[in-house]
Amino acid sequence: MKTNRVTKYLFKKQFQYLLMAYAIFFIVNTVWPLLLALGSGTLRYYSLSNELGNTSYFFFVTTFAIAYLSSATYENYKFLIQNGISRNTFFRGQIQTTGLLILIGSLVNEIDYWLIIVPIKGQDSIYTSLYRYFISNQIFNGLFETVLRILTSTAVIVSLMAFGSILSLLSKRAQRITLIAIPIILVVGAVFMIRLFITTHLQVTWLEDVFTFIIGYSKEAGRFNPIPLVVTEVLWSGFMLFITKIFFNKKQLKRE
Repeated sequence: MKTNRVTKYLFKKQFQYLLMAYAIFFIVNTVWPLLLALGSGTLRYYSLSNELGNTSYFFFVTTFAIAYLSSATYENYKFLIQNGISRNTFFRGQIQTTGLLILIGSLVNEIDYWLIIVPIKGQDSIYTSLYRYFISNQIFNGLFETVLRILTSTAVIVSLMAFGSILSLLSKRAQRITLIAIPIILVVGAVFMIRLFITTHLQVTWLEDVFTFIIGYSKEAGRFNPIPLVVTEVLWSGFMLFITKIFFNKKQLKRE
């Protein structure tokens, strides 16, 4: 019962912020271009269908909004812990809340994709580019595409949750340094590797083999199979959830 009450409390707060993220995205993506067109006298060039077609970014808005809400939980954690809720109860409540938000967000994504994007731009996605021939039945192919999108979103969300659980153990100063340092390290590392490949013609066939295995490409068949990617995302999500749990158990209330 305690877990259900915690879930209800967290869901009510976090769902409001998710709706707020959707509202901001809609205003920036649709209303703001209309206002700019009105102000600049270029209304004749404004196309509502074109602006609605850009809602393909809805997937990213949903994913990162939920990831942020599921990671930035310290204030809720502090309030509930001070009111007699255990760590495990809070963690279960947060996981249930995240699951509900993912289901709701995925429903919004699919409505946006199938009812707005597909009629305007056609069925053009990474899935259709790679796996359109995996299942001949269009209905089952569409269902599989939906499942893969949900799994991809879930994998990203729990990965950021794991990162957030590690980050929450650091002081605010260390958190800021980490958030600044990590992008710099990644960019410098990427530039270094690219230069290394160009100047030395270094071949990393094992990396290519791993990548092609994950996305399910078969040189013999000359086509893609999404099953390896589905299995990889499920296993990765489970592992990230395990990491989140480990570091979450180490979380302490900070001295104000």
